[in-house]
Amino acid sequence: MTEGGKQADSSSLQLAMDKINGVHMLTVGQSTHGIGFHPVIVVNQDALILVDAGMPGQLGDLRQEMERFGTTPEMITDIILTHQDFDHIGGVSDILREMDHPARIMAHAEEKPYIQGDRPFIKLDPEIRRKMQANLPAGQTLNPANRPENFRGLKVDQTLEDGEVLPFDIPILVVHTPGHTPGHLSLYFPTAKILLTGDALNCDDGQLVGPAPIHSVDIHQAWQSLGKLTALDIDSIICYHGGEISQDADAKLKTLVKNS
Repeated sequence: MTEGGKQADSSSLQLAMDKINGVHMLTVGQSTHGIGFHPVIVVNQDALILVDAGMPGQLGDLRQEMERFGTTPEMITDIILTHQDFDHIGGVSDILREMDHPARIMAHAEEKPYIQGDRPFIKLDPEIRRKMQANLPAGQTLNPANRPENFRGLKVDQTLEDGEVLPFDIPILVVHTPGHTPGHLSLYFPTAKILLTGDALNCDDGQLVGPAPIHSVDIHQAWQSLGKLTALDIDSIICYHGGEISQDADAKLKTLVKNS
């Protein structure tokens, strides 16, 4: 068992591992929001990791998706949050209420005060919004700054740093990719050559697309961050918005960055 979250039912985890181990993309939110978000589960011998969690009310979708891989939300031992946006962290409270053991929550240090509720989400800050608006094309305006109701924050148990390798059976390389938010993280699985981009990249109708100014705290920094990802050996890219690109993923990323 890795340090942190208490081990869930070990026999259930072993059963899931015997069935299918590895990195698996899920789809939640189509029934509640009309669009799909793509959390990921990582099934290890003694740990079940969830990367991002969808919105409140999507636990049923998450459960249904996890059951395809012989797992359930109650078996989660660790939750990695790529950043503070509510469509990534909003579903965590629903998950925690289902569990009889603590799950370790991990995020970048710059995201911690926002995730914990110590500060309002950064995209609600008037000065930040002015800067974001200035980077938008003429005629485009930011979405309304709505504060999520009933969000009291989530305790971040461990902060993650750029270049850190999490020593699970399936190791995870942490890549700090700021711009969408200051502490945004991407995650790379070197043994599987899979890259999880959070919101650093998006997939639109099967095409890899770069960061959008309307959602980025610093769009210039967001594009600069993508350069770090081109150094990785990638077979598959999983975007939280849009899903997976598995054909020529590495070449598509390099072309996107080169033409930016």
